[in-house]
Order: sequence, then C-alpha cells, then structure tokens
Amino acid sequence: MPKHVLNHFETESKSTFYGVCSSVEFYYLILLLNEKLRIKLKRSQKDISFKNSTTAFMAYYHVDKKNDFEMFVYKNSVSSKTETKEGEGFFFQESKERLLLPELRSVDFILKIEGDQSIFVELLEKIRTIKEVVSVFKISEKKLKSKENLIFEY
Repeated sequence: MPKHVLNHFETESKSTFYGVCSSVEFYYLILLLNEKLRIKLKRSQKDISFKNSTTAFMAYYHVDKKNDFEMFVYKNSVSSKTETKEGEGFFFQESKERLLLPELRSVDFILKIEGDQSIFVELLEKIRTIKEVVSVFKISEKKLKSKENLIFEY
C-alpha cells in the first residue's frame, strides 16, 4: 500500500471529530459501520505516515455527495515491531505502539466529519446502537492538539 507523507501546509474545511472506544479490530468496525449506517466506507489508496517514520496508519472514507458530507475513520494506534540484534547473534523483537493522536491515548478510533453536520446526528445515534462500540464522544477543538495528523487526500 502506498504511503501518503503528510504535508502540514495542507488546509481543510470545518471538521468535527469524534472518539470511538471499542475493542474490535479495525476491519470489523468498518464492516459494522457499513452495515449499520448503510454506507460504503472504502480504504484510502494511501496510508498516513510521517517523515522520519516507517509507521503507517490506515484510513477509510465515505463521500456522500447527495447529503453533502464526508466521513473518515482512522485507527488511533499501530503497533510496530522491530528486530534488534543483541550480542552473540541473538535477535529480539521489540513492539512499540505509535499513536496518531497522542493526546487521546484512550481512544481506539477517530471519526472525522466534514460537511452537513445535521446529517451526521442521525448516523451518530445509529453508531451508538452498535453493541461492540463502548462509547462515542465529540472531541473538543481545545483537546485536539495533533489535528494536522488527520489531513490527507484519499
């Protein structure tokens, strides 16, 4: 999968961000959202990555031209494994967790909504009825310090 290295000079329209807490795998959450919301979230052609890092974050998106809104779903954490060689030919595998939004450690997934927010109110209520979703909450602009990490082209 190609990587999209972020250019922090990109601009974006007014967006609203929501945190989602759930212990399910990312692909399963996408399946549940597609089924419950009757939408078609698609995997972005490019993963989100950063300069000087090999970590890549998957992103899914849905564009609804009829209702004038876009929805993006990101997984907040990725575990990357590295092998290190210690003396006498022994190899050790080290796992390190990387966060897309480090200030939101307890959030498993992030929803980003652009466009008509009134449409999303109904979708948000449907998301809350998914039994695998523990909670969904709006992330305040003040708490969101790494917002530029969520800007990308699909």
